[in-house]
Amino acid sequence: MLCIVQARMSSKRLPGKVLMKIQGKTLLERVVERVSKSKHVTKIIVATSKHNTDMPLRELCFKKKIECYAGSLPNVARRFYEILKKFNSKYFLRISADSPFIDPRLIDKCFFKFNNTNSDIVTNVFPRTFPKGQSVEIIKSSVFKKNLPKIKKKHI
Repeated sequence: MLCIVQARMSSKRLPGKVLMKIQGKTLLERVVERVSKSKHVTKIIVATSKHNTDMPLRELCFKKKIECYAGSLPNVARRFYEILKKFNSKYFLRISADSPFIDPRLIDKCFFKFNNTNSDIVTNVFPRTFPKGQSVEIIKSSVFKKNLPKIKKKHI
């Protein structure tokens, strides 16, 4: 399964938090490390922006050999769409880069539910059933692409 990790440096509450370190590793590195422990994640791509503020994030990805896509800063949905066009995945997992304690077993449970139902989306966000930092969303790419024009809020 394709995992898209949404990341930016321009957080309103704590700018640069995805590059802050916990015991020598950035939050982003920790997220990638944890997500890669899922039995079902086969590819991880960091979705960031072309904006200058995100240059350190892109540099870290290059240095750590983490695949990265840079697109529009305000239009996160468009970044996802462009990644989906490039990788032609039937579905994808969305994870936030500020979730360094994301549980790979939770990802696998959500994938099991997604795979064994005919759902367009499996999420623990709407309604929130897990604490923040444990948000998992698995979405059919065709449904996301079809509904892209209906997405009004640019930050998803």
